[in-house]
Amino acid sequence: MSHSIDHSASAGPRYALLLVLALAGCSRRPPVGPVTARDPAEVAVIVESQYAGMVTVYLDASGNSTRLGEIHFQESRSFVVPWRTFGDGGSPRLRGEVIGSSERVVTSDLQVSPGSVVRWTLTPRLSMSYYAVY
Repeated sequence: MSHSIDHSASAGPRYALLLVLALAGCSRRPPVGPVTARDPAEVAVIVESQYAGMVTVYLDASGNSTRLGEIHFQESRSFVVPWRTFGDGGSPRLRGEVIGSSERVVTSDLQVSPGSVVRWTLTPRLSMSYYAVY
């Protein structure tokens, strides 16, 4: 004696859920629009990550370290930093520390002024990361 079970009634919602999940996985993040300092006494920092791990971003200036935030793989984040954070001198640098690792990357000295925009790209090999100041 064979038994057959009709799954057609319960299959519809499962297929709909799979379709929704598949489409959500195909979505792309919108590109980062233009970011500028909102005030002439601020500096905008845009970080784009091509690195496969999670990185915490810091601004090191005048002997102080300011945590800007975290960035994930294939993500772009924008930060607005008050000019006073840069202090009265020294050599401001951006630093990225890989979460769960001792790996890190540090820019060379940033030549910024109030109203500047810094765009830092973290590459798959962190040692090859680069930045530009506008």
